[in-house]
Amino acid sequence: MNSVLYISFGSQNTISASQMMDLAMTLVMDETEKGKEMRKNASEVRDKIIDAVKLEKDFRGPSVEAMDEFLNASLMKREETRRGAENGL
Repeated sequence: MNSVLYISFGSQNTISASQMMDLAMTLVMDETEKGKEMRKNASEVRDKIIDAVKLEKDFRGPSVEAMDEFLNASLMKREETRRGAENGL
């Protein structure tokens, strides 16, 4: 699989997936301001993902809440369909 690397002013060059991975790792691991910023952003995203799926005694993350709502709606619809079939609707 090849990726496209855009290099200034719209010129482009095709590079392999391993080259793209090497480039990304160099950018992220570099001790430049950009590398530090990318690591900080990745850490924030990681924390948001962890919180989204958290299920604790007093806290349910938004992904857990959304899945519960979806499943409850699905079960209600299934029950409505079953009742309708029993009543000949």
